[in-house]
Amino acid sequence: MTLSKENIRYRILQTIENHANKITSRDLEKKFVQRISVGRQEFQAALKALIAEGELAYTYLYGCTFIEKSFNRRSG
Repeated sequence: MTLSKENIRYRILQTIENHANKITSRDLEKKFVQRISVGRQEFQAALKALIAEGELAYTYLYGCTFIEKSFNRRSG
């Protein structure tokens, strides 16, 4: 099953939104690569784009980096 770029991006957003706890980019990548069979490069490109667009943001807590929904969206 091959997912489109938009579908990967949508699934990333949904996963983060529905995740009960904070999630690291590494754990998110593992989930996509292993369970959804998305290639690492496709996942990383989609995640990078979502961060660049302001949809997601890195947050830091006690020395760990997490990915969360951004509340500082850029208007286009």
